[in-house]
Amino acid sequence: MSENKLRKTLNKPPIPATGTKTHTPAVLTDSKGKWLLKTLAHKSESTAKWWYKSGDTCKDGYKWLKSNFKSKVKKLGDIWLYVWLGTCDLTTKKKQEIHRSYSRRRQSNRVRRRLPRKD
Repeated sequence: MSENKLRKTLNKPPIPATGTKTHTPAVLTDSKGKWLLKTLAHKSESTAKWWYKSGDTCKDGYKWLKSNFKSKVKKLGDIWLYVWLGTCDLTTKKKQEIHRSYSRRRQSNRVRRRLPRKD
């Protein structure tokens, strides 16, 4: 997609949602979320709850989610959770330089886990 076409697409207002809102969107991320949040173009995007912390790894994010999930659902009601973590698992930052620190073994040993559903 050309840059011009991308700009035109981003400048179009999104199609408004119809019906009754049943869930609150929530995004769990690392520092990417902070920068993405600053660039939100439309009001519908800003209704999401953003939970981010610079430097968080997948493990850190999962630990935070495990200890805060019930209280967040209690406060917000039903949520759609979008998890966007992992950059800090693959990189390290020293001063102004970002270095890749990918470990194939660490990646292959990662286990996906599911949180229990709210009844």
